Amino acid sequence: MPISNPSPTFSNTETVSNQAQQISNSLSTTASVLVASNSNRKGLTFFNSSDKTIYVDFSNSVTTSDYAFKLAPDAYYEMPQPIYTGAFHAILSTGTASIEVREFS
Repeated sequence: MPISNPSPTFSNTETVSNQAQQISNSLSTTASVLVASNSNRKGLTFFNSSDKTIYVDFSNSVTTSDYAFKLAPDAYYEMPQPIYTGAFHAILSTGTASIEVREFS
């Protein structure tokens, strides 16, 4: 009896976006919303143009010791696929800052 191993079928579904929006933000030592939730989000990028380290999380209880990822000064982060469409929250350890955020939908 022959053994058959059919080749798998792959589907390449690229996420396409035709809109980009700059997200304004103002960060401090108090946790705040960095990006609101958006069910139409197809992509999201962060660039820390400040001289502060930014601590980012999906939870509003983000702290400088409990976070999803941190952005050092001049760091860039692009959300992987499948894209998370919920809110992002951020906090600083000292001072105030804002960072460059772009959302694609």
